[in-house]
Amino acid sequence: MLSWVDGDGRRQQVEDILNEFSRNSSNFSYRFIDPELNRSVALTYNVTQFPAIVIENMEVGTFQAAFPASEQQLLTAVLVVTGVETKKVYILTGHKERASTRDLATGLIEPLGFDLALEGLLRDNYSVQALNLMQIREVPDDAAALVIAGPTQELDQEEYNALDSYLSSGGRLIVLLDPNSPQSFRDLISEWGIKTYTDTLADAGSSVAGHVLTPLMQRANGQFISTDLSGIGITSQIDVVFFPGATAIESTVLAQDIPPQTRFVPLAMTTQASWLETNVDNPRPDPELDLPGPFPVSSALEACAKIDAIPVRCQNNMPLTKIVAFGDSDFVSNEFYTSRDNSDLFLNSVNFLTDDYDLISIRPKVFPVRELVLTANQRDFIQWSSWFLPPTLLLVVAALIWWRRR
Repeated sequence: MLSWVDGDGRRQQVEDILNEFSRNSSNFSYRFIDPELNRSVALTYNVTQFPAIVIENMEVGTFQAAFPASEQQLLTAVLVVTGVETKKVYILTGHKERASTRDLATGLIEPLGFDLALEGLLRDNYSVQALNLMQIREVPDDAAALVIAGPTQELDQEEYNALDSYLSSGGRLIVLLDPNSPQSFRDLISEWGIKTYTDTLADAGSSVAGHVLTPLMQRANGQFISTDLSGIGITSQIDVVFFPGATAIESTVLAQDIPPQTRFVPLAMTTQASWLETNVDNPRPDPELDLPGPFPVSSALEACAKIDAIPVRCQNNMPLTKIVAFGDSDFVSNEFYTSRDNSDLFLNSVNFLTDDYDLISIRPKVFPVRELVLTANQRDFIQWSSWFLPPTLLLVVAALIWWRRR
């Protein structure tokens, strides 16, 4: 049921989404009501503000109110009333990873924070919880996935063992590393066949204008791999993504030497005109020092054993480990999260790890909500300039007019 006042311009957007839902399922139907003409119906569902959407499970009578914002929020309401379990995604902490920076008093967030990505996970109906392995020496059994975002401090041995045990038992990991990320995190995924570099990617063929060290991935250039693991297209609906200050993520062995227990797929590639830059202060290709591209910036892996284990064919009763690795954590920072398709690529990767494939297929259709992320200096400049710049300009214009007329 949709409680709507006539004349609201967002009604058509929501109706388009609901039409798509009803086409895909014969068990889904909807109707519009005017809360001013049918106030008793609105009150029955505890709807007191408009517009509103109420999703009801007709078999058991449970319902969930939602307010139109995005397709994901509508789907979340459907999942809640149908009793679908909310999956837990844990965020590793304790190594100065990217984290929430929101000021509770002002609501402001820092550019380098992880707030918008965390909010994106919540909108996808995940329960998000921090995990500090110094307090809990194992990854909880209810973890649908674990996120490691931009760590800057090393793991201790017990933490390393806990993560290694989690992966060996069929864990699901998304790891966002940078060129200077700690070696212990590199070693952790290297055991499963993922190699990272310490140099920075440069791409003269496709990069953000004026920033050769910010590779730009474009579908028009054929930089996304169309065949993903499990037949699920993590990048199938991604058009443009960029990675500021990234490094390469590739297999530890040649493609022909990958053992049968491992499936490795690059997700996004730099162009032929790329290289791994050893001198970021003066980025230019040096055949003697720099490795030439193309390179993967992101890769996904499925495996039932580590890369150097005795070769074995995966069976249904064997735990299947899934890892999605990125050579950059900046692209999901608050500063860049809403740019182009950066957020979609991150969330699609989490959906792949948690087997929420339906969320991948519907992600592009959203009603955008933009946040202006400012540093403290930028905020102060806007504040002071808004106070003094307009009257100053008026005084200057007035002085010029007076000078010309005198």
